[in-house]
Amino acid sequence: MSSSIHDSGVVYSQTLSQAELKEKYKLAKPYLTSNYYSQVDSAIWITQQYRFATIAPTQAGICGSSIFTCVQLPSGFHITTIAFSGGGSGAIVQPNPTLVFSFPELTMFANNVVGVANVNLNILDRLRDLPKLQKLYLNYDQTAKSMPADFAEHLPSLIDFRELLCPLTTIDPLFNNSILQTLQAGPLTHLTIDPSLNLSKLATLTLTVNPSVPQTYIITQNSFPMLREVVLNGFASTITPSLDQLIGLESLTIKNSSMTVFPFDTYPPQLRYLDISYSLLTSFPTIPLAPKMTHLVLQNTKIQGEVPWTLFQNKILFDLDIQDNIGIIGTVPQSYCPNKINMMRTSISNVPVIAYESTNLILRDKSGVVRGYPMGWGGLFSGSVSYWLDMIGMNEFIFSISSPNPIYGIVTPFTFQVDFYYPAYQFPFTYLETKFSLVDATVVQVPNGVYQLKLAHVENIEASLPYLNYTILLNGTIPCQVTSVVGKNITCNSASIISEGQLKVFNSNNYSNSTVTISVGDLYPVITTQPSTTVYAEIGTQLDFEGVFGPNPNLAIIYINGNNSICINTGTSTSTKISCNVELNFIGGLTNVTILADGFPSTPYFVNYDTPQTKCPQLTNNCSNHGTCNIDGQCQCNIGYYSNDCSIGYPVLSSGTYDKQNNKLICLFGNFGPYNQANVSVLVNSTLDCVVTYKSQYNINCTLGSNPTAGLVSFQIQVDNLTGSAKDLFYIPLPNNGTNGGTTTSSTTGGGETAQEKCQRETSNCYGHGKCDVNGVCQCELNYQPLDNCLTKIINNTIQPNNTSPTPAFNIDGVTFLFEVVAIQEIGIDNELIFELLTNKWNSNITNSSDTTIAVYSLNHTLGNTTIITSTISFSSKPRDIQFGSKVLHINPNSIKLSVNVTGWKYASILSTLRVIFKTTINNNQTIEFDCKDIPIDTLTFDQMSSSLQYLRVIKDNIQFTGRFIDYVLSDGREAFSRTYLINQTSVQGDKQSNILLGISMPQCQSCVLDPDFSPLIVDKSNDSGCDSKSNTWRIVVGVVVGGVALLAISAASVFFYRKKWIHHRQEISMSNRLGSMRD
Repeated sequence: MSSSIHDSGVVYSQTLSQAELKEKYKLAKPYLTSNYYSQVDSAIWITQQYRFATIAPTQAGICGSSIFTCVQLPSGFHITTIAFSGGGSGAIVQPNPTLVFSFPELTMFANNVVGVANVNLNILDRLRDLPKLQKLYLNYDQTAKSMPADFAEHLPSLIDFRELLCPLTTIDPLFNNSILQTLQAGPLTHLTIDPSLNLSKLATLTLTVNPSVPQTYIITQNSFPMLREVVLNGFASTITPSLDQLIGLESLTIKNSSMTVFPFDTYPPQLRYLDISYSLLTSFPTIPLAPKMTHLVLQNTKIQGEVPWTLFQNKILFDLDIQDNIGIIGTVPQSYCPNKINMMRTSISNVPVIAYESTNLILRDKSGVVRGYPMGWGGLFSGSVSYWLDMIGMNEFIFSISSPNPIYGIVTPFTFQVDFYYPAYQFPFTYLETKFSLVDATVVQVPNGVYQLKLAHVENIEASLPYLNYTILLNGTIPCQVTSVVGKNITCNSASIISEGQLKVFNSNNYSNSTVTISVGDLYPVITTQPSTTVYAEIGTQLDFEGVFGPNPNLAIIYINGNNSICINTGTSTSTKISCNVELNFIGGLTNVTILADGFPSTPYFVNYDTPQTKCPQLTNNCSNHGTCNIDGQCQCNIGYYSNDCSIGYPVLSSGTYDKQNNKLICLFGNFGPYNQANVSVLVNSTLDCVVTYKSQYNINCTLGSNPTAGLVSFQIQVDNLTGSAKDLFYIPLPNNGTNGGTTTSSTTGGGETAQEKCQRETSNCYGHGKCDVNGVCQCELNYQPLDNCLTKIINNTIQPNNTSPTPAFNIDGVTFLFEVVAIQEIGIDNELIFELLTNKWNSNITNSSDTTIAVYSLNHTLGNTTIITSTISFSSKPRDIQFGSKVLHINPNSIKLSVNVTGWKYASILSTLRVIFKTTINNNQTIEFDCKDIPIDTLTFDQMSSSLQYLRVIKDNIQFTGRFIDYVLSDGREAFSRTYLINQTSVQGDKQSNILLGISMPQCQSCVLDPDFSPLIVDKSNDSGCDSKSNTWRIVVGVVVGGVALLAISAASVFFYRKKWIHHRQEISMSNRLGSMRD
């Protein structure tokens, strides 16, 4: 089936029979009361009645014509508007006389015709049941002879009805109860307007009525509540009540009426326009004008006398039309001049004189402002110049030339008039047209940094110079000085920088202006080099820049960060390459490079340069954070620091000593600066002055006024007005009391007991492995230890070195002891932590000889290549005597000697020092049972004077692990006091044991060495007589005796392996019973 126009969703084929088509349409349109025809049939009827023979009687022909508008809607294809004018001249084909239109989506029907095929077929009889029709316009349609009484009822959406010069004589009942908004009809011969009407939406009413006898029309606010405009023509009838009752009325026109009296006592409040022309009025209305009135038309009346001009006071642009009133006389007052008046063919005898502000008019695009007083109300005037005058304000008009086109920039005279009918209103004027058009501009560069622009215009600018001056701006602010004007062209120069890209050129003649935006390119100099890597630059380096540099490249000046003295043109540059030699070092990094060629600067070009200054921080670790790198890449050190990287600070005390024969003679070692050590002073223990007797960069000697007391000695030193200090630099011991290191003193006790007797009582006569001498000191048998009053003796064991860390470790029959290095810390003068280095990544090198194993460990760290941290562990099956400083240390066989060496540490301050942190596990309380007595064994033994840890003892089963801590370190090769102290203690295994952290202090030194050693010893109780026949066992009692201190921020794993191995069957049973009772 071919496509076709739809009616309410039903498709009608062009191939269906007429009967079938009507039946389908009937089913689709049950609300129609007439015969049922398709939209196509309705459209064909129109083409036949109005004789449009060229339109094919098909859907394609209908929709393809200019008369019909066809639209695809959801319900199908529909005709929505029909509009035509004139009529065809084709052969007359009689349309179907019974057809009623079927246009369910039609919104507008408009015709303007004279001839039809059948004048007896009333168009109004077909325009029915069109539910969406809103606008109906009928002009000169000779078939519209009568309107059905129910016409409006069948057009429920109609809002605009206009009928002109149709043979209608009446339109009663005037669309009563409809939603009509606009109604125009006439000429009619009969019309009924009474209170029964209800046109609640009607806003515009235009009627021409010529009744055979006068009628009375009742127009009320209730019937017409929305009425805004009324046009009544040929009204020889009476209107009641007065139209001033229509409070919304804005425009009223009554023409060709027979009224002799003005129809208002007061104007409707919203009235703007009133036209009562061609009436029989005899006098000018005197009632006050409505506030919004702007027009009053009283043409061709019988009015006699003068106009009451006072009605128009305070009005501006009011339009009064009184032409063709020969009876109106008098003079137009000057007060009326702000308003308009048409007084042609009246008897008014005089008008005001006009005074002008200026007779020389400045025009822009053929228009300008003319000011004068009074000037009338404007209009169109012609003579040598044709122009309009349009009032825009009090005594102010727009003057617009319509012909001829004014010549730009030339003062032209003409005759100015404001009224054709008053020759006195003609004046000699001139005008000057100022509008011009800038159409193009070009930019060229000339030497000395001048940009020259040539501006092209449509007009002859040169001819305007006697009357106009020109100001040129670039990008709105940059002035361009005019140098010449020739014909249509202006040349100007600017010394301001112009960049490539868009340039806005502005030209003004003080009255008008014109702007053109141009694209500026091919300027020089331009740097185009883009290095892919960082360029190194120092004095002597040649730098090259590629780009466009103009005709004089060897004269180009290179600016590095704004300085033209850094890199000097080599004189071998070309128009595409500039070369320069660096003669001054400069700040590196992202660097601004600008080249000045012929006075023109390039756009800043940024290059990333490595220079001596940028290399310096990398090579010197930012001058060790004690200085800054200068422009030549050299460190400028802060006060108190020197060397090429500012890594050496002074004054620093690294060690010291005293004369053993004369304690007042002090010798200090360290670094006291390379600058001749001015203003040196030394203070001992914050109280004693020490007079300097010798000074050098690394040594200061001084003398005290009196002998210092025994104990630790601290120093404060001042050199070059800089202050340094060292706490506990060395130790002056008490006079020798003759002891050999045993735990029992040699003094006698009160009550008659000698030291020897006390020794025998407290040590069970050196536990049977030695003898007490007269000083109360045990003299032990071979391999027994005087340190433990002969209770312990050297044991044979085999030691396996640790491949990953310098950890002294013993494993004797499953009994294990570990002593781990966990960190190195830099400590401030107030013992605050400055920096911490965890020692958990080591490289090892282990060598073995016949009886000695040496393991050397190097720490992996990120402190720089100059800082070296090593640790050496050595052990031998034979006893050893090892030189450490001024002393020879005896090392037992099968003992471990641990050495830690810190070299080249970068200190944050000259006052900070180092400490090495160790971790191990101890028993919280240790005793042994001997001769039925509990003998306490101190885990930690401290020196009474210095409070430094001397010995660490840990007993496991019958094995005692002993650590010896020397109270000095080697500081730059010299002895300096070192304190070993407890930092932290944490209980483990039900408070029986503790993990402890020990710190070994070192002064500030460039090479620092500490040297503890560790020995495994067996506890020999073979001479224990016991308490009874059952037991001669020993025991370990666990309790807390060592106080804890504040936690240290070190996390380290603690591994403690403990396995019991009983050597003697009797001891095995006893220990098992005791541990069993403790667990209970």
